Amino acid sequence: NVAALNFDLFDIERIEVLRGPQGYGGGRGAVAGEVRIRTVGPKPNNSGAIEAGYGSYDQRELRGTVNVTAPDRTVYNRLTAALLRRDGTVPNLATGERIDTRRNWGLRNQLSVRIGPDVKAELSADFAQYDPVRPASGPFDSVLDGNVAIFSPTNEDRRIYGGALRLDRTYGDLNVSSVTALRGFRINTFGSDYGPNNVLNQGLDQDQKYASQELRISGSHRSVDWRSGLYLFGDELDQDTAIELING
Repeated sequence: NVAALNFDLFDIERIEVLRGPQGYGGGRGAVAGEVRIRTVGPKPNNSGAIEAGYGSYDQRELRGTVNVTAPDRTVYNRLTAALLRRDGTVPNLATGERIDTRRNWGLRNQLSVRIGPDVKAELSADFAQYDPVRPASGPFDSVLDGNVAIFSPTNEDRRIYGGALRLDRTYGDLNVSSVTALRGFRINTFGSDYGPNNVLNQGLDQDQKYASQELRISGSHRSVDWRSGLYLFGDELDQDTAIELING
């Protein structure tokens, strides 16, 4: 779901943009190419960092990371959190209040465990919530001078969550990897009908869940490198639409 990509990026190691097709490494959805967002993984040290910012419209940002390691260096864990608050940038002529606010926060935890010399397990989980109040975007809910909303705003509650377990095992020159992942996305919006009189309020409640299982086997023989794999994917979507009559 494209709406699930609208999130704050934090604790990012690098972003890779690959020309398509990338089905070999990116799966069925990478026909035209692939954008890979690599987060910073657990490190074999004890460290931490915190970052704070302040900007226009009383914008406050706070981000922090804690990385811990077991004494025997077989277990690493990295916890990252981000918080964003901002007042509205668009004054609503009907109420005098400012809309287009931001109330965002997110957490991510990554655990890496070395089980013997040939086995490694990685478990990750994340959750993010976005609660903005946006100007309506219909043809009659226009904007004057680029910063004044005439009619009703749209309230939005968006939640993105997921987790993944990766197991890697080495058998000599043969590498076997298993990746099990679950992701979910939920959005609830309620606002204007985009008309000049705002007769109706429209609401959308969408809940989407994904599950995937990937198995990869790779190796090398002399000057030949090879890889084979199996990929299973399933998703479920529930959607409800509501309409409320506010002006008879």
